[in-house]
Amino acid sequence: MILGTFFFLLSLVALAPVLFVAISGYKGPILQKTELFISDHDSTLLSLGTLFLVSSLALLSSHISNKSAERREWYSRRIQASLQMSEFRLKWVEELRSELAQLQTEMSVYNKEASDFKELTLRFRKVFLMLNFEEKNTKDLNQSFQRYVQSLRDADKDKKNACLKEFHRISNRILKEEWKRIKVELEQAQVLEL
Repeated sequence: MILGTFFFLLSLVALAPVLFVAISGYKGPILQKTELFISDHDSTLLSLGTLFLVSSLALLSSHISNKSAERREWYSRRIQASLQMSEFRLKWVEELRSELAQLQTEMSVYNKEASDFKELTLRFRKVFLMLNFEEKNTKDLNQSFQRYVQSLRDADKDKKNACLKEFHRISNRILKEEWKRIKVELEQAQVLEL
């Protein structure tokens, strides 16, 4: 684009001295000289004018085409980034679902001494670290787990079962919210694609 503009301007500069020399060969004031020159060389000037018009239009269409290509490339990068983010989030949600399922399974069959919560707590911490600590659902999940541990210490089977149900409900709520986020990201990528 820049090179084309340069050659276009260079051709105008190269023709200017030739035109001045040709016009100076006529007698009279400058306007009369120009008019005589144009009337004598109208077909040549028409051809040159057409040439410059076509060159100008070619430069303009090249510029528009380049801008359009840049815009398409920008949108393409945005779409790719959005899809990549959704893919990462999808893998993360699958891993979170797997960890929650394993944790809930261990919680439901846990029958060790109340003083030995190390393995169970370790698995919960792994899940907990996958989540955003600031979100309400994460705080609720943490509180639910703490109530579950307390029910084990109290050896209260009914309380333990109630805590398991609550933990399961909160886990499902977290997973559902994450699926909604993935859906929104994919919808945004589709909007960008249009």
